[in-house]
Amino acid sequence: DELVNFFENQNFIQNWSNYPTLLLSDDLKARKKVIGTLVHEAIIHTCIEENSNFNEPIFRYFVKFENEAVETFIKNLKLLVSNNLIKTQHVKSIIHGGKVLIMQLFDAIDVNPEMLLPTEVFQKYSRQTQEADQKRVIADYISGMTDNYLYKMHQRIFGGNTQSTFDTI
Repeated sequence: DELVNFFENQNFIQNWSNYPTLLLSDDLKARKKVIGTLVHEAIIHTCIEENSNFNEPIFRYFVKFENEAVETFIKNLKLLVSNNLIKTQHVKSIIHGGKVLIMQLFDAIDVNPEMLLPTEVFQKYSRQTQEADQKRVIADYISGMTDNYLYKMHQRIFGGNTQSTFDTI
């Protein structure tokens, strides 16, 4: 099993033997706990370094892993997640569906911004003199939505669940 091999071949996390089973279990709470532990371990093994070649703090300081074992663990974990989760057909189809929802919502708002944008966003939209800037306001509005909000707004505009038309978003 690739997950077991991953944990066996790392020398960063101790007491990992039950992690593969917990990560693959149906117990959402157990999976979240293991993921939280992995994130915590990665965070506590980071440090802030300074590069004096830059004056601006945003460039001058950067986060680095304490040692090569942590860095290798994170690199291999990213690869494992990418290959076994993100690049699966199931996830790719979900991502594609999300893109379609975003494009449809953008097009609907672009056609009727006064009706579909919240008042304060529409006011910002109205102050723009260039079409590209107006589209940027719409894009910024959509990019600030949670997945759930996007889904509910799409349902409200395009239908599907008629009850959702009157739900508060």
